[in-house]
Amino acid sequence: MIWGAIAHGRLGPLFIFPKGKIKSVVYVDDILNGPFLDFYQSISEERGRVKFMEDGAPIHNTLRERQWIIENDIDRLPWCANSPDLNPMEHVWKRLKAMINRRRIARNREELISIIKEEWAKIDVEFLESLVESMPTRVQAVIDSNGGHTKY
Repeated sequence: MIWGAIAHGRLGPLFIFPKGKIKSVVYVDDILNGPFLDFYQSISEERGRVKFMEDGAPIHNTLRERQWIIENDIDRLPWCANSPDLNPMEHVWKRLKAMINRRRIARNREELISIIKEEWAKIDVEFLESLVESMPTRVQAVIDSNGGHTKY
């Protein structure tokens, strides 16, 4: 499992989870309190108000995670329970997987991690900008569909 962040015009940090079950403590302590917080604060200083968006993964909705969000004054975009349609990160993962699949097959976990990091660094800024710029249209489409399915 991997975690990554993007912003308009910027590729954020990438985190490779250790082997085994993903736990909230790893998400909060090793990601949110580490590379995410640095990234979020940097962008907030540059741009002012910044919205943080997560998907519906269970580790994104634990008491520990919610408390951390409040304690660190993170402005989070509410997530529609029935709609993955809003998450531009899914398009990033799809592109990253395609980029990785064009490479040779990794012989072991370390080689795969190296390939993932190399390809992550190649994701182009224009692609990220188009995804972020599509958010108002995505949000409106979900509103128009009363939280139902959209073309996104």
